[in-house]
Amino acid sequence: MKEAFPLDWPDGWVRTRVQHRRGNNNWKKPFGAYLDNLIDEVERLKATSLVLSTNIPLTLRGLPREGFKPPDPGVAVYFGREQRDDRTWRDVLAINVPEKWNQNDRDGALALVDQQFRKFSKQYHPDKGGDLPLFQALVRARDQAKDFFNGVQRVDHQYVLACDLFNEVRLNMHAIALTIQAMRQIERCGASSMLERAFRGFMAALPAKGESA
Repeated sequence: MKEAFPLDWPDGWVRTRVQHRRGNNNWKKPFGAYLDNLIDEVERLKATSLVLSTNIPLTLRGLPREGFKPPDPGVAVYFGREQRDDRTWRDVLAINVPEKWNQNDRDGALALVDQQFRKFSKQYHPDKGGDLPLFQALVRARDQAKDFFNGVQRVDHQYVLACDLFNEVRLNMHAIALTIQAMRQIERCGASSMLERAFRGFMAALPAKGESA
Protein backbone atom coordinates (compact mmCIF):
# COMPACT_ATOMS: atom_id res chain seq x y z
CA MET A 1 0.00 0.00 0.00
CA LYS A 2 1.48 3.35 -1.05
CA GLU A 3 1.48 6.16 1.51
CA ALA A 4 0.57 9.78 0.83
CA PHE A 5 2.67 10.95 3.80
CA PRO A 6 5.56 10.82 4.30
CA LEU A 7 6.98 10.63 0.76
CA ASP A 8 6.84 7.09 -0.61
CA TRP A 9 9.49 7.36 -3.34
CA PRO A 10 9.36 4.51 -5.88
CA ASP A 11 11.92 1.77 -5.23
CA GLY A 12 14.99 2.02 -7.41
CA TRP A 13 14.14 5.38 -8.94
CA VAL A 14 17.01 7.85 -9.22
CA ARG A 15 17.06 10.71 -6.70
CA THR A 16 18.31 14.17 -7.62
CA ARG A 17 21.15 15.37 -5.41
CA VAL A 18 20.25 18.38 -3.26
CA GLN A 19 22.84 20.62 -4.94
CA HIS A 20 21.38 19.80 -8.35
CA ARG A 21 17.80 20.81 -7.55
CA ARG A 22 16.67 24.07 -9.05
CA GLY A 23 13.86 26.58 -9.18
CA ASN A 24 11.79 27.77 -12.12
CA ASN A 25 10.91 31.46 -12.31
CA ASN A 26 8.46 30.85 -15.14
CA TRP A 27 6.16 28.73 -12.98
CA LYS A 28 4.63 31.36 -10.73
CA LYS A 29 1.24 29.94 -9.78
CA PRO A 30 0.55 29.13 -6.11
CA PHE A 31 0.69 25.68 -4.57
CA GLY A 32 -3.08 25.12 -4.70
CA ALA A 33 -3.30 25.88 -8.42
CA TYR A 34 -0.61 23.36 -9.31
CA LEU A 35 -2.14 20.77 -6.98
CA ASP A 36 -5.55 21.12 -8.61
CA ASN A 37 -4.00 21.00 -12.07
CA LEU A 38 -2.14 17.78 -11.29
CA ILE A 39 -5.30 16.12 -9.98
CA ASP A 40 -7.19 17.28 -13.07
CA GLU A 41 -4.55 15.78 -15.37
CA VAL A 42 -4.70 12.41 -13.58
CA GLU A 43 -8.49 12.45 -13.75
CA ARG A 44 -8.33 13.12 -17.50
CA LEU A 45 -6.52 9.78 -17.75
CA LYS A 46 -9.69 8.23 -16.26
CA ALA A 47 -7.62 7.01 -13.36
CA THR A 48 -9.21 4.39 -11.15
CA SER A 49 -7.10 5.31 -8.10
CA LEU A 50 -4.72 8.04 -6.98
CA VAL A 51 -2.11 8.44 -4.24
CA LEU A 52 -0.23 11.75 -4.25
CA SER A 53 2.79 11.21 -2.01
CA THR A 54 4.93 14.02 -0.56
CA ASN A 55 6.61 15.02 2.71
CA ILE A 56 3.79 17.48 3.42
CA PRO A 57 1.16 16.69 6.11
CA LEU A 58 -2.29 15.89 4.78
CA THR A 59 -5.63 17.66 4.84
CA LEU A 60 -8.81 15.81 5.77
CA ARG A 61 -9.19 15.03 2.05
CA GLY A 62 -5.86 13.19 2.14
CA LEU A 63 -4.06 15.82 0.03
CA PRO A 64 -0.92 17.86 0.85
CA ARG A 65 -1.51 21.00 2.90
CA GLU A 66 -0.53 24.38 1.51
CA GLY A 67 2.14 26.39 3.33
CA PHE A 68 4.76 23.68 3.95
CA LYS A 69 8.22 23.54 2.38
CA PRO A 70 9.86 20.27 3.43
CA PRO A 71 13.63 19.74 2.96
CA ASP A 72 12.85 16.90 0.54
CA PRO A 73 10.50 18.36 -2.11
CA GLY A 74 10.03 15.10 -4.01
CA VAL A 75 6.60 14.12 -5.35
CA ALA A 76 5.41 10.67 -6.36
CA VAL A 77 2.04 10.08 -8.04
CA TYR A 78 0.71 6.52 -7.98
CA PHE A 79 -2.41 5.82 -10.03
CA GLY A 80 -4.39 3.06 -11.63
CA ARG A 81 -6.03 3.24 -15.03
CA GLU A 82 -8.19 1.04 -17.15
CA GLN A 83 -6.20 -1.01 -19.62
CA ARG A 84 -6.96 -0.36 -23.26
CA ASP A 85 -6.87 -3.06 -25.89
CA ASP A 86 -3.10 -3.38 -25.82
CA ARG A 87 -1.65 -6.22 -27.87
CA THR A 88 2.03 -5.32 -27.72
CA TRP A 89 2.67 -8.84 -26.42
CA ARG A 90 2.17 -10.04 -29.99
CA ASP A 91 5.29 -8.19 -31.08
CA VAL A 92 7.31 -9.19 -28.04
CA LEU A 93 6.49 -12.90 -28.37
CA ALA A 94 6.32 -12.86 -32.18
CA ILE A 95 2.84 -14.40 -32.17
CA ASN A 96 0.40 -13.73 -35.01
CA VAL A 97 -3.22 -13.96 -33.82
CA PRO A 98 -6.07 -13.91 -36.39
CA GLU A 99 -8.67 -11.20 -35.84
CA LYS A 100 -11.36 -13.91 -35.54
CA TRP A 101 -9.64 -16.11 -33.02
CA ASN A 102 -11.37 -19.41 -32.15
CA GLN A 103 -11.71 -19.97 -28.38
CA ASN A 104 -11.51 -23.72 -29.02
CA ASP A 105 -7.85 -23.24 -29.91
CA ARG A 106 -7.02 -21.95 -26.43
CA ASP A 107 -4.87 -24.88 -25.29
CA GLY A 108 -2.79 -24.70 -28.45
CA ALA A 109 -2.44 -20.94 -28.13
CA LEU A 110 -1.32 -21.19 -24.50
CA ALA A 111 1.22 -23.85 -25.47
CA LEU A 112 2.53 -21.49 -28.18
CA VAL A 113 2.88 -18.69 -25.62
CA ASP A 114 4.98 -20.93 -23.39
CA GLN A 115 7.02 -22.09 -26.36
CA GLN A 116 7.82 -18.53 -27.45
CA PHE A 117 8.56 -17.49 -23.89
CA ARG A 118 11.09 -20.29 -23.47
CA LYS A 119 12.62 -19.42 -26.83
CA PHE A 120 13.22 -15.78 -25.99
CA SER A 121 14.16 -16.51 -22.37
CA LYS A 122 17.32 -18.16 -23.64
CA GLN A 123 18.26 -14.81 -25.13
CA TYR A 124 17.06 -12.36 -22.48
CA HIS A 125 17.31 -14.17 -19.12
CA PRO A 126 19.84 -12.35 -16.86
CA ASP A 127 21.36 -15.68 -15.78
CA LYS A 128 22.23 -16.31 -19.41
CA GLY A 129 23.81 -12.91 -19.98
CA GLY A 130 20.59 -11.15 -20.99
CA ASP A 131 19.19 -7.78 -19.98
CA LEU A 132 16.91 -7.62 -16.90
CA PRO A 133 14.46 -4.94 -18.19
CA LEU A 134 14.04 -6.86 -21.46
CA PHE A 135 13.40 -10.07 -19.57
CA GLN A 136 10.85 -8.29 -17.37
CA ALA A 137 9.09 -7.07 -20.52
CA LEU A 138 9.11 -10.65 -21.81
CA VAL A 139 7.52 -11.95 -18.60
CA ARG A 140 4.90 -9.19 -18.76
CA ALA A 141 4.13 -10.08 -22.40
CA ARG A 142 3.70 -13.74 -21.49
CA ASP A 143 1.25 -12.86 -18.70
CA GLN A 144 -0.70 -10.53 -21.00
CA ALA A 145 -0.90 -13.18 -23.72
CA LYS A 146 -2.20 -15.77 -21.27
CA ASP A 147 -4.78 -13.31 -19.97
CA PHE A 148 -5.92 -12.74 -23.56
CA PHE A 149 -6.28 -16.41 -24.44
CA ASN A 150 -7.90 -17.21 -21.09
CA GLY A 151 -10.38 -14.36 -21.50
CA VAL A 152 -9.12 -12.52 -18.40
CA GLN A 153 -9.58 -8.74 -18.31
CA ARG A 154 -7.53 -6.80 -15.81
CA VAL A 155 -8.92 -3.29 -15.41
CA ASP A 156 -6.61 -1.76 -12.79
CA HIS A 157 -2.88 -1.32 -13.35
CA GLN A 158 -0.62 0.63 -11.03
CA TYR A 159 1.71 3.25 -12.44
CA VAL A 160 3.98 5.86 -10.89
CA LEU A 161 5.41 9.20 -11.98
CA ALA A 162 7.89 10.88 -9.64
CA CYS A 163 9.94 14.07 -9.70
CA ASP A 164 12.39 15.78 -7.34
CA LEU A 165 14.31 17.86 -9.87
CA PHE A 166 12.97 21.14 -8.48
CA ASN A 167 13.43 22.68 -5.04
CA GLU A 168 9.72 23.09 -4.25
CA VAL A 169 6.91 20.56 -4.03
CA ARG A 170 4.63 22.75 -6.13
CA LEU A 171 7.19 22.83 -8.96
CA ASN A 172 7.63 19.06 -8.94
CA MET A 173 3.84 18.63 -9.00
CA HIS A 174 3.64 20.91 -12.02
CA ALA A 175 6.44 19.01 -13.79
CA ILE A 176 4.50 15.76 -13.37
CA ALA A 177 1.28 17.39 -14.57
CA LEU A 178 3.04 18.63 -17.71
CA THR A 179 4.45 15.15 -18.29
CA ILE A 180 0.97 13.62 -18.12
CA GLN A 181 -0.36 16.34 -20.39
CA ALA A 182 2.34 15.59 -22.98
CA MET A 183 1.63 11.86 -22.81
CA ARG A 184 -2.09 12.44 -23.27
CA GLN A 185 -1.26 14.29 -26.49
CA ILE A 186 -0.19 10.91 -27.90
CA GLU A 187 -3.73 9.65 -27.36
CA ARG A 188 -5.28 12.77 -28.87
CA CYS A 189 -3.26 12.07 -32.02
CA GLY A 190 -5.02 8.71 -32.29
CA ALA A 191 -2.10 6.50 -31.24
CA SER A 192 -3.63 4.89 -28.14
CA SER A 193 -1.41 1.80 -28.35
CA MET A 194 1.64 4.09 -28.23
CA LEU A 195 0.22 5.68 -25.09
CA GLU A 196 -0.07 2.27 -23.45
CA ARG A 197 3.51 1.44 -24.37
CA ALA A 198 4.65 4.77 -22.94
CA PHE A 199 2.84 4.20 -19.66
CA ARG A 200 4.29 0.73 -19.30
CA GLY A 201 7.61 2.43 -18.76
CA PHE A 202 6.16 3.86 -15.53
CA MET A 203 4.74 0.70 -14.00
CA ALA A 204 5.22 0.90 -10.24
CA ALA A 205 6.35 -2.73 -10.07
CA LEU A 206 9.25 -2.11 -12.46
CA PRO A 207 11.59 0.48 -10.92
CA ALA A 208 14.06 2.26 -13.11
CA LYS A 209 17.74 1.35 -12.93
CA GLY A 210 20.62 3.73 -12.44
CA GLU A 211 22.82 5.61 -10.04
CA SER A 212 21.95 8.80 -8.21
CA ALA A 213 22.07 11.86 -10.41
